[in-house]
Amino acid sequence: MKYLLFAFIVIFSLTNILPGYLYAQKNRQNLLGIRMGISDFHLFDEHASPLFFSGIGIAPSIQYYRKNKNSIQAIEASFYRNKLKTTQDNFVTQNYSGRFRYSYSYGFNLIPAKQNLKLYLGGSIHSFFNRSDYDYKYFNIPNARAITSWYWSHSVDLLAQLEYVFASGNLISGGLYIPVISNVSRPEYSPSGDYNYTTNDWDIPILGETALFLKNTGFNAFINYQRPISAKFNLQLSYEFYYAAYIEPRDIKMYTNTLRVGLFYCF
Repeated sequence: MKYLLFAFIVIFSLTNILPGYLYAQKNRQNLLGIRMGISDFHLFDEHASPLFFSGIGIAPSIQYYRKNKNSIQAIEASFYRNKLKTTQDNFVTQNYSGRFRYSYSYGFNLIPAKQNLKLYLGGSIHSFFNRSDYDYKYFNIPNARAITSWYWSHSVDLLAQLEYVFASGNLISGGLYIPVISNVSRPEYSPSGDYNYTTNDWDIPILGETALFLKNTGFNAFINYQRPISAKFNLQLSYEFYYAAYIEPRDIKMYTNTLRVGLFYCF
């Protein structure tokens, strides 16, 4: 993480020597970007183990924004890959997560005479998937797997986002997604309930039980800092915190801190 931060600081420092005309992006309404980063993932899944697991992994992401005068539409696809460990050496856990989200929000000027500070309110359609494969650590043979567990949530979220645009073209924004209604897929109570003996693997249903916020508790907070480096490219530094908790068939709680650096093409 420290090397990622150092590289970002160096790149942003170098952009200070660019002439002012490179920051003229006012008419660029579409942004397409690739972000690379790392995530610090923490997981407690009582269905699989009474222990807490955590680990550092990769977190690439692709995003598309369309910004009009008073609205933002965004599409995001993100992936997380973490090797989780715990204080006990019984298991090593391969953890895979992914997210797809479409969001729309409408902006309001917080200072009527100025356009640079806006509050955006809206919502999103969101799908988040997490699969954890718990492997016996001391078995040096293939398929020595104790159990596979998962959490798959499709939700409709509320969105609130605050954005401030500096005179130089730099931008800082922060926001929060909160799920209102969700459909959650989780394993059956018995560890072998979803096991398919024909394919020798666990079947993972796409859909599960519909739940309101109090049962499928969670939120996704983010902070973005974006800086133009040319007439058509922006650099972005982003931090994200994701938390989710569900009670079926047994308690699951997870949270992750993610830091990314991205390059966006403006057109």
